[in-house]
Amino acid sequence: MNKKGTYKPCAGIDSGDEIVISGIAGRFPDSDNMNQLRENLFNKVDLVKADHGRWKAEHPGIPKRMGTINNLQKFDADFFRFSFEQAYACDPMIRILLEHSYEAIIDAGINPKQLRGKNTAVIVAISFVETQEKLLSTDLQINGTNFVGCLRSTTANMISYFLDLKGPSYTVDTACSSSLYAF
Repeated sequence: MNKKGTYKPCAGIDSGDEIVISGIAGRFPDSDNMNQLRENLFNKVDLVKADHGRWKAEHPGIPKRMGTINNLQKFDADFFRFSFEQAYACDPMIRILLEHSYEAIIDAGINPKQLRGKNTAVIVAISFVETQEKLLSTDLQINGTNFVGCLRSTTANMISYFLDLKGPSYTVDTACSSSLYAF
């Protein structure tokens, strides 16, 4: 911002190329939202534990200590128009992404219903869906639309579908650089 209170772009950035983050939401280790995360960080709470409640640390790629997300089993299937079977088969990370995409839009001061039918892009960076392999290799009967919730390739499309967005919808997977590449 300059002295007059108007936006002044950084050197080397053409006007119109600026990026604004207007809404944010998230769930973090032992922090169900941004406010809890802030409080935990300010209070120097150790959010990383040696508890491996969901997966055993048998694989050398799984760290000995990690952060765990609360309430993975909770999901408002009716609100997102999911059948019980779809919600059960859907990866928890994808369910969380749907929830927090909606919350971030509200945090930006936008009514999500106002976006319906609009040319709005959804770009999701994702690298690994930890339950995809587990769900697809079990006896769980996954077929039809239930299968979609297990695939990382459809995450952006699920958000576009739920919000009825008509713009481009991309899921980016470039491993560790996914977020930067999507940005």
